[in-house]
Amino acid sequence: MRTFVGLHIPKCAGTSFLDMARDVLPAHQLFQNTSIIMNWNDGRPEFLDINDYAALRVVWGHSIHEQMLYRLNAPILFTGMREPVARLISEARYQVDLRERQGIPFDVRAWLPKQRNPMTWFIINRFPTLAERENRELSPEVVPVSETGA
Repeated sequence: MRTFVGLHIPKCAGTSFLDMARDVLPAHQLFQNTSIIMNWNDGRPEFLDINDYAALRVVWGHSIHEQMLYRLNAPILFTGMREPVARLISEARYQVDLRERQGIPFDVRAWLPKQRNPMTWFIINRFPTLAERENRELSPEVVPVSETGA
């Protein structure tokens, strides 16, 4: 069986996906690193401490990266995307709330110019060989969705 490997880009419905996966999969079939405290509370091992990678059906999280793919059975990569302006507004609201809880003022004028395209950056940062598509020795196999049966 193939393993679905998902990169959770912040503010792109990743927590909703994780909640659904947790509802339908037994604990030994799901590895997630979106919430480290959730793994700790559930008694789940860290990725390198997993004894049976073949049992995993879904690997999901913020820190998923290409080196993990070598331990998994024919991984199918996926992620969630969001309309960029809506995503930026959601991120700004999150930052306001986070800083308010920490008692730190939020200066949107200082924050906004530092923002880059987080969806693209997240993908390239975790899977740098995808940015070198012409180099067949570096690029992982890419299987079109129609061939996966998904």
